[in-house]
Amino acid sequence: MHLIARNSLPNRSAGNETHVKNSWCASRFNSKHHAVSAFLLALCLLAAGLSLSPFFAQHAHAAQGSLDYGVYVGSTLVTPGNAQDVLHDGGSVSYIAATRTLVLRDANITSARSWKTPDGRVSAGIDSETDTALTIQLIGDNKITVPYLSDRDVSYGILAASDHSGKVVLRGDGSLTVKSAKAQGWSMGIFAVSMVVRDQAHVTATAAKAGHGSYGVYTRSTATLKGSSQLIAQGKTAAFSKAPKFGGAYTPKVKAGSSESAITVNKKSPKASMYTSNKYVEIINANATDKTPATMQITTLQPLPCGLSAKWPTLPTSCTGYEIQISPNSEFAPPEVITSHVAPSPTVNGFDTNALKPSTKYYVRVRGINETGATVYAGQWSPTKSVTTI
Repeated sequence: MHLIARNSLPNRSAGNETHVKNSWCASRFNSKHHAVSAFLLALCLLAAGLSLSPFFAQHAHAAQGSLDYGVYVGSTLVTPGNAQDVLHDGGSVSYIAATRTLVLRDANITSARSWKTPDGRVSAGIDSETDTALTIQLIGDNKITVPYLSDRDVSYGILAASDHSGKVVLRGDGSLTVKSAKAQGWSMGIFAVSMVVRDQAHVTATAAKAGHGSYGVYTRSTATLKGSSQLIAQGKTAAFSKAPKFGGAYTPKVKAGSSESAITVNKKSPKASMYTSNKYVEIINANATDKTPATMQITTLQPLPCGLSAKWPTLPTSCTGYEIQISPNSEFAPPEVITSHVAPSPTVNGFDTNALKPSTKYYVRVRGINETGATVYAGQWSPTKSVTTI
């Protein structure tokens, strides 16, 4: 289920490092420590029978005196100068400093911030460096894919963990698919001290294979689900490092197993151990009513002079309208989505336009819309079709 938001939402200081009990490099080492120290400490903990947990990646912050917000999107540092269009792609990522809100609008983040620490090389798709919570507002369908680098010791899809705290709040009406890369040490889809998924946000966090551990969601404190949110976590070690919590009237209905195609648990409110003993866990709110329209299909797509004509069968009964996108880019990445037309009519079964370039290939997709009060629910996009204009 995906929803359309009607409107978008509106330094680290130096100090002593604190070691956290039962962790391998749980707090960041001072620069005088080196890899041998980390290795010896790990051996000592293992000998004592203590569990290993991933180290806090030491941040290589921007030069002292620079003005920024302590947030990286891919390899780009968010600053007042780029906050309105962080990736310079027409606005798929923006930042609201007053509320520390990162807004993703059909964003596709494929780069990562990479830096070297005394403990190893680290990559992160989104990196929040401060103790203050980072809110990520989801609009449309968003992706974070951390690229694989052979020398990487740790890979994070989202990193929100400073020395002592770090929180990420994922909210809104859209979806987010985040994938960390294979790493020699640790791979985590989302790593934070605490995390909240709320509203109607749909989040999928996947971790790749890693030498020490691979977790879809790794929190040092808690992961909490609220509202009608949904969360899928999958890792090669386990889906979660700790069992999540649930706020308000959220009654979790959970599917779990060794993979998405090997589900062995399908029940409400399972035991807490289920979240950490399975590699794939899918959580929805059993009390939420699904008002999402069924997926539509484009049955006819014909070229017109400087345009095209798209047709589909009668809209699903749950629809109050539709949204169509036309782009010369098969990924529909901004700013190349030329037409994004929302029609508040359940009876229309086609769309014609003559406002395109001649002799140009365009990609087309459509989805149903269900407007209920102040909320607008959107179905999955139809399979993409293409046509070359006359």
